[in-house]
Amino acid sequence: MLNLDEKIAKCLIIYPNRIGEELLDRDLWQQAEEIKAFKAFKKIAIKLPSFDA
Repeated sequence: MLNLDEKIAKCLIIYPNRIGEELLDRDLWQQAEEIKAFKAFKKIAIKLPSFDA
């Protein structure tokens, strides 16, 4: 049993995507998109470098 004193922990999901964010702020939480099905869950796509041949 977890005793969290009814505090809600934030969860930020960071995932790679070709059309994700290129420039990120220091506060990723504010820049991320809310996941409405969950409380205090957000997600943000990060653009990874690509190799064009």
